[in-house]
Amino acid sequence: MKPALLVLMVVALSGCAIAPPAPPDAGRAQSLSDFPTPDAPDEWALSARAALAVDGEGASAAVSWRHSPQRWRLLLRGALGAGATRLEGAAGGVRLTLADGRTYRGEDPRVLLARLTGFDLPLRHLRWWIVGRPVPGIGGRVTVAPEGDPLAYRQADWAVTLGDYRNVDAYRLPHRLSVIGDGLRLRVRIREWQVPP
Repeated sequence: MKPALLVLMVVALSGCAIAPPAPPDAGRAQSLSDFPTPDAPDEWALSARAALAVDGEGASAAVSWRHSPQRWRLLLRGALGAGATRLEGAAGGVRLTLADGRTYRGEDPRVLLARLTGFDLPLRHLRWWIVGRPVPGIGGRVTVAPEGDPLAYRQADWAVTLGDYRNVDAYRLPHRLSVIGDGLRLRVRIREWQVPP
């Protein structure tokens, strides 16, 4: 083989192994104002397993969550050993239905859930974090992976960790989420995403 051809082949093959350059702030926390918001679907559904620990007490549940800009529905099975619990929301407010059929209504899901269960979950924020995006209108910090995916957000006294990103249709979506704050730790392991075409 001619030396020039050999050099060309080595250069071409080594080019295949070169990783793309990491974002300039990869691995360091930076202001959200300097971070381009990742693409995420407006409408989606997921199935997951969640574990919640509050002040040393814990619970786990299977989660089914459907979200669109107009309405959302969160179904928890096995939460606190209480069977199925459904939380639904739209512009007019939220409704919580317990396994025994009792129904409660309110304007804010966080307030309603806290009043009934004692758990203060940042439900309005979770809808953004679960798809790998920061909550709009709230400042904070972000740590970015070398691939460009957000690994962690720090917003409104909540520490959010994201991981196991995978391609789902045209989006890169996390399959792991952890939220820590105010004596609470929520871990979510997403089994499946569904994004309408």
